[in-house]
Amino acid sequence: MTNDSVSIPSSLDAISQTQDKGYTVHGEIMLFVIVSIFAIFLLCLLFYVYLRRFRRRRKEEFEDDVMGGLHMREKSTTAVGSVNFAALDR
Repeated sequence: MTNDSVSIPSSLDAISQTQDKGYTVHGEIMLFVIVSIFAIFLLCLLFYVYLRRFRRRRKEEFEDDVMGGLHMREKSTTAVGSVNFAALDR
């Protein structure tokens, strides 16, 4: 066998011989769609984290307001890590 009888098309030749005239345009559109979906996913993830923190702060402020009206003594607001010592004074 000689090299003349065997012709192996390169990947560039295979792409240029496709019947789809908008092959590159479809690829660019698909890339844009995938990147857009990923960006929207990241934004939703960041929004979810922000919303959790916002709700947690509002809940703590509400509890502080309610507990402040029930107890006349001054509370300590020292917090270490996730332990709130004001809540332990009750």
